[in-house]
Amino acid sequence: MKTAISKSNANLALLKYWGVDDTGKVLLPSLSVPLPDCVTETKVTLVVDATVREVKFDADPTRIIAFVDQFLAEFNVKKGYIVETSNNFPVAVGMASSASGFSALAKALAELVGVDVLDDRVKDLLARTSGSALRSLLDGVVEWQPSGHELVVRDDLAGFDLEVTSYIVDDCAKEFSSSELHKMVPSSPLFADRLANFADRYERLVTAMRNDDWPGFADVVTEEAWSFLIQAWSCKHKVALLKPESLRIWEKVVQMRADGVDICVTFDAGATVHVLGRKGWVLG
Repeated sequence: MKTAISKSNANLALLKYWGVDDTGKVLLPSLSVPLPDCVTETKVTLVVDATVREVKFDADPTRIIAFVDQFLAEFNVKKGYIVETSNNFPVAVGMASSASGFSALAKALAELVGVDVLDDRVKDLLARTSGSALRSLLDGVVEWQPSGHELVVRDDLAGFDLEVTSYIVDDCAKEFSSSELHKMVPSSPLFADRLANFADRYERLVTAMRNDDWPGFADVVTEEAWSFLIQAWSCKHKVALLKPESLRIWEKVVQMRADGVDICVTFDAGATVHVLGRKGWVLG
């Protein structure tokens, strides 16, 4: 038996790739910051008996089994496996648990089969399972360009004064997974506008972060959050991501910002509110 243990933290996309085409291809780049306190730890053991496919996890293991099967097939490894994975934060509530989960799983599997986790074949498997997991392979502010699955650590943005606090307002599993939502939102009549305006929004965010322009940063993050939410609601499935408590927190943040506090909010395919502010801020 061979065993590998790996950890990954979740990440929060400030600009989201949000939406795929009919083939599952990601259409837009994304930019994320790490959530270092939200960690998945995964242990993978390969066993001789290729019929063994055991997963110890508190939620539905279907996607984990599918990913491990695809990974081992890609590298022609004819082994069974035991996967043990746990998070120190809730899953399926808009905290990007799939990012940390599949990133940690990919790291452990890559170690076991003797391949670099940034190998194009590994990145392609991850992109087809959880695109956000690609960004959790690296530390810092990470940019993912879907063409060729290029990952870049944006050291030029690392000095931006930013702290994220996440408020889980509903710990029930969300109605749709992020993967399902990515397939749904292109049916929104507003999706074409998102594609047309995204490059400008991306450039404005990067410029604000380079220049430590907090008001400019907050404007773009807020614009992106509204775009994200409205397209979910206006797609053919009419998905409402927020809960009443989500809106109450947002209203409080809006008031604080009107009072001159450098603060804003964003979301990640769930009701959880991610409040962004300068380091040391306190929600009033």
